[in-house]
Amino acid sequence: MRVPDAAPVSRTASAALQIGPLNVRVTPGKTITPGEVPAGGEFSVALAARNASNGPLTSLVIEEPGSGAFLSEELTFAGFTGWTWPSGATAGTVVWHFASASDQTDPISATGAPTAPTPASGDWITGFTLSYTGEIAEGTTAGATFTVQTDPGMIADAAPFYEDVANVVGVTGTNPAGTDTETASDDVRIYFPEVALELEKTVRPALVTPGARCSPSSRRRPRPSRRASRRPASSSRTPGTPRMTPPPSGTPSARARSRSWTSPRVPR
Repeated sequence: MRVPDAAPVSRTASAALQIGPLNVRVTPGKTITPGEVPAGGEFSVALAARNASNGPLTSLVIEEPGSGAFLSEELTFAGFTGWTWPSGATAGTVVWHFASASDQTDPISATGAPTAPTPASGDWITGFTLSYTGEIAEGTTAGATFTVQTDPGMIADAAPFYEDVANVVGVTGTNPAGTDTETASDDVRIYFPEVALELEKTVRPALVTPGARCSPSSRRRPRPSRRASRRPASSSRTPGTPRMTPPPSGTPSARARSRSWTSPRVPR
């Protein structure tokens, strides 16, 4: 730096810069809500694929399911309800898979989720593959949420009165460093639907003197389900064995009465 009528002055500064090799890593995500649903009801499946590399990806792929089978004639795809486009992606496709028909490929974009095709009679969607290309930014996430409709008759009215269904999502990322594939899973319990009530009647007091009145009261309460809970508080029973419900507490003689009555007066 030069200033008029002054001697020139110069200074230097430095900073370290470390350049490491590019890596390729992806983080998958899968969540099913609710975790328990009656046959005939719906549940939601959320998928996620994150670029966990230290640089961009040239492609990112979500496979649903990533392994095994999930959607079926009894568990039908009912449409997307959520859509997350990854930052840096410039194009994408969805490939629909069917039980009988050939795969169908459609374009996808950041503007919104695609509409599912209507399968032919007797056919159904078994899954789909979402693919994104471009310079998919480090740390960005792609994702989708869809609804599954369960068949009302898929669970028999017989022990164990439920079925646990697991679902796996596969995620693959690619860049000049290579390819990484990871999976994540979740499950849902589908149980036999039942609507039942127990009527409980109580007479108070349980013991009365001649001429006195007693007051009956009643209440309805749900009958304990025959299916086993997925998350019992504490139990040493074998998983899948229906939980036993203890008999109601209280004075047996009081609970046995089921109507109001008045004791006859005794002549003096």
